[in-house]
Amino acid sequence: MLPDSTYLDRHAENDVRIRGTRVGIEQLLSAYNDGLTADELAFQYRTVTLEQVHGVIAYYLANKAAVDEYLRSWEHESEERRAEWERQPKPDVVLRLRKIAAQRALK
Repeated sequence: MLPDSTYLDRHAENDVRIRGTRVGIEQLLSAYNDGLTADELAFQYRTVTLEQVHGVIAYYLANKAAVDEYLRSWEHESEERRAEWERQPKPDVVLRLRKIAAQRALK
């Protein structure tokens, strides 16, 4: 379980967002771990202030083990949801569009 933070809102066990936004910490921290700077993150996620970006990064660095565990859990749950979605029958229109897209890709 992640410690509380003034910069985060917990909507569910695997749904932690930057307070007052719809931006999940997994989005911001993934970009941060890919090398984006705080300024670049604030520019990319325009609903997040530079202060919030610095606050989330500081929170991450202070709670790295717990946040990394949260991120692994979030990723695992996301993969399970995607696999379940893929197992669901697709409407005919989706199948036709996929077929058209595959044919165009071959050209």
